[in-house]
Amino acid sequence: MLSKGLYEGLMWDASMRTITNAHKVTLREVLLYMVGASKMSEAMLLERCRRETGNDSARLPAKVV
Repeated sequence: MLSKGLYEGLMWDASMRTITNAHKVTLREVLLYMVGASKMSEAMLLERCRRETGNDSARLPAKVV
């Protein structure tokens, strides 16, 4: 599960097989977005995620609310 989607790059280092906290602010915003509480716009958060993961086709996860 951690090697799928945005988690790889934001919180999971696949090459080291470890959890990383290098992008903890962005990860927090993604989790807040998922529950409808992020203060960032969806477009800004998506752009930030794509930049930090290096994945230009990354998508935000589905909301859970």
